[in-house]
Amino acid sequence: MIIEMPYLREASVNSYKIVGKGGRRTNATKPSVIAWMCELADRIREHPDFTEYYGSPCSIYVKGFFWDDRAPDVHNFFKVIADAIEPAIGVNDKYLKCIDENYETGHERQKLVIRLETI
Repeated sequence: MIIEMPYLREASVNSYKIVGKGGRRTNATKPSVIAWMCELADRIREHPDFTEYYGSPCSIYVKGFFWDDRAPDVHNFFKVIADAIEPAIGVNDKYLKCIDENYETGHERQKLVIRLETI
């Protein structure tokens, strides 16, 4: 299963939490990140091959497509992606294996391509 998601800088593990007073991170996730996670979960549930993945541990391959070399580290998106996939396929994220497929530059539209394979 392959899902394309728009690149959302805030979905990085470095910035997905709301910063409170005094610059301290809270446990609250930013609304834009919650919406992005819900969109990813919905796309997985709506995928024609969804039933093959439900209840099965998966490998998650993530590749970034960015404008230039100021691209983020793709592995920084694993936490948010796994947290979104967990309820969609009904598998605890500790059984999801995340694999960084690096990134390409020179793309007009920035995105993350997420590929799931059952283990």
